[in-house]
Amino acid sequence: MAVTINGSTNQVDLGSSGTIANLAVGGVPDATIDQDAVADNAIGLAELAGIARGKLIYGDASGNPAVLAPGSANQVLTSDGTDVAWAAAGGKIVQVKTDQSTTTMTLGGSEQGSWHDFTNLSITMTPTSASNKLLWWYSGQYEVSGAASGGIRFKRVVSGTANYEAGSGDISQSQNADMFTRGNIAQLAFLDIPSTNEHTFTMQCKNNSGGTWYFGGESRNAQMIVMEYTP
Repeated sequence: MAVTINGSTNQVDLGSSGTIANLAVGGVPDATIDQDAVADNAIGLAELAGIARGKLIYGDASGNPAVLAPGSANQVLTSDGTDVAWAAAGGKIVQVKTDQSTTTMTLGGSEQGSWHDFTNLSITMTPTSASNKLLWWYSGQYEVSGAASGGIRFKRVVSGTANYEAGSGDISQSQNADMFTRGNIAQLAFLDIPSTNEHTFTMQCKNNSGGTWYFGGESRNAQMIVMEYTP
C-alpha cells in the first residue's frame, strides 16, 4: 500500500495517536484486520451482506454463520438441542363444542339394569381430519336415595355405529332408604377419529339395583365439552 504524506490525491493522514484517516475503500489488504482491531458494536445491519427475505442466520456444525431458508406456511422453528429446523406446529385447537343439560335423569326400579342416554345432553361434531384427535370431557353431579349401585359412560355414534368409551364403572351407595346422597362425577377421554363423518356424543347412565338415581339437571350441573385438536 502506497502512502503519500504531502500529496493531495488519495491522501492518508496518520494521527499522532496511531489513527488513520482518509483511507480509501479497499485500501487494506484482505485478512489483515482481526477481531481486536474492530470495536465492539461497530458492525451494524448496514455492514452485513444482504440475505433473501425470510432467511435466518444461525451457527452451523462447524461453528460458522450459515443461512436457514424460510420454512413452509404455518411451520415453526424447532430445536433438537443441537441444531434448528422448521417443523409443523402441533397442539392446535381446531374446534370446540359444549352442551349443558337442565333436565334431571331419574332412574328408578323399572329402569334397572340398562343404559339410558342423558336427556337433552348431546353434541354433534364433524371432524376436519381423521389424523386429528378428540378430547371429550363430562362433569356432573348425582343424587341417590337408598342403597344403590349405578354407573355412567361415554357414548359416541359415528356413521350409525355406537361406540362406548371408558366410564366410571359402578358407583355404589349404601344408606337408609329415606336419605339422599349427592356425589360428583368427572370423566375425560382422549379419542382417535375413525373418519370425518358426523360424530354424535352423549352420556349414558344406569341404575344397577335398588334405590332411585338422579343424574344431572338444574342444581346437579351436567355439562359436556368436545374438542378437536391437532396432535
